[in-house]
Amino acid sequence: MSTCYLADALPQGFETDFRAWVTYDNMAARAKTPEAQDALLDYAQRVLIHGPLTPANIDDFMDFYRCGEVEQEREKLNLEVFGSGGPRGFDFAIDGALIWAAFLQTYRIDLHTARLHWWDFMALFRNLPEDCRICRIIDYRTHDLNTLPKESRAEFEKYRRVYALPADVGGEAHRYASWNDRKAAILARKQELERQKAGAVPVLREGNAGLGDGDRPCRRPVGEVQEPGLPKGI
Repeated sequence: MSTCYLADALPQGFETDFRAWVTYDNMAARAKTPEAQDALLDYAQRVLIHGPLTPANIDDFMDFYRCGEVEQEREKLNLEVFGSGGPRGFDFAIDGALIWAAFLQTYRIDLHTARLHWWDFMALFRNLPEDCRICRIIDYRTHDLNTLPKESRAEFEKYRRVYALPADVGGEAHRYASWNDRKAAILARKQELERQKAGAVPVLREGNAGLGDGDRPCRRPVGEVQEPGLPKGI
């Protein structure tokens, strides 16, 4: 059962500052190598959950990351930090200035100094007006061109190329890992590290579902919450 955003108390036991989860999402988007995945796992345990990730709490962790949404709700969202099998619509680091400007213009919230719960930040982000520049860019990146009339496709294709994300953080070809893939990847990497510490031979992994967004990206050394490309303070 999903959490009622208005009526229920928000889940406890996790870091709530939106900056910490923005950092996690950026790291997850770039966690291609085992070293980057290890850094991501360490960051999650040390900063976000303040303890070990285990099969007993991984579902709660992922639920907090996706702001309590059930799968059906996520699939309806266009402004989706996690995606639902489609191309990545935005990147917090690359699009940080646009997101900062949208919050300031729409809500008069300065993300340099704001104190926001992760869920509050995402609720505001997902409900930015469609005429915000960041929302238009996300639409260019993610819109299904097959649903457009022929006379509109050329313009969308043009701006999709202009605003395309780099391939290493998604781009049009990227598809997000499912939640089950992410959860399995976190637990598999944790078990592999435990086997290595015990002197066992590490198990070879097939492919890379990734710890956050599939076969993608880690931004920076663990422990640094400030992200390059984001407004100061995000």
